[in-house]
Amino acid sequence: MSFDEAGIDWLQANCRGMRTNDFFDVEEKRQTQKVQNELMEVIRPTCFSCPIWANCLKWAYANEEYGVWGGFTSSERNSMAGRGPSTIRIRALKMAEGFGVTKNQVEGLMP
Repeated sequence: MSFDEAGIDWLQANCRGMRTNDFFDVEEKRQTQKVQNELMEVIRPTCFSCPIWANCLKWAYANEEYGVWGGFTSSERNSMAGRGPSTIRIRALKMAEGFGVTKNQVEGLMP
């Protein structure tokens, strides 16, 4: 299924109009931890308050290897799907709870 065929109204996304590169640069450019943290301080609140947050994360589990989708980096998504260290999973879920996103919500979207 293509991005456009996913049945998701991407026009409702909070990130619409933001620099797309910011969602990928966090991981790909291997910036300093300080720069990564500063980017994530903008990205995570944008994602976790988004009306299509769950659809975005579900899309990422099925289709995206890189980038921040649904507020989670690829390493966090991999860890939650059992393909990475559990410490990353625990940290990511705890961080999401700070935005009102529960473990059950996240786990309910995993493939």
